Amino acid sequence: MQNAEELSLGQISEFLKASYGIEFSGQNQAERYAWTQRVLIAQEYASQSKKQRGQIRGYIGKISGLSMPQVARLIRMYRASGKVEAKVYRRRQFARKYTAADVALLAAVDRAHERLSRSEERRVGKECRSRWSPYH
Repeated sequence: MQNAEELSLGQISEFLKASYGIEFSGQNQAERYAWTQRVLIAQEYASQSKKQRGQIRGYIGKISGLSMPQVARLIRMYRASGKVEAKVYRRRQFARKYTAADVALLAAVDRAHERLSRSEERRVGKECRSRWSPYH
């Protein structure tokens, strides 16, 4: 992907026609995103006509190996923030109801009352629901 962002719109159009049926792919996500940003800046994407923007989209998709929806998402990101960068993964988590100290205290209370553990409760429950159980 060296100097590919410096092509003129005419060269991009010729490249797309000549490379029909050929597939390319980038090395990794960071490289593809950085290259896409450089192309959008070098081609002044926002100031181009609709036809020229379509050629630039096709060019980015062809060289990077990204699908058109992925290219559209990256362009939307660039237009909103001026950057094309991967979002940081943020795992969704439930709010913690009990702290580690609370859990330890609950376990101590269970031991003091000689309660069965959850696995023991499940085993006994299965025995009671069993077909041959005297409690059935």
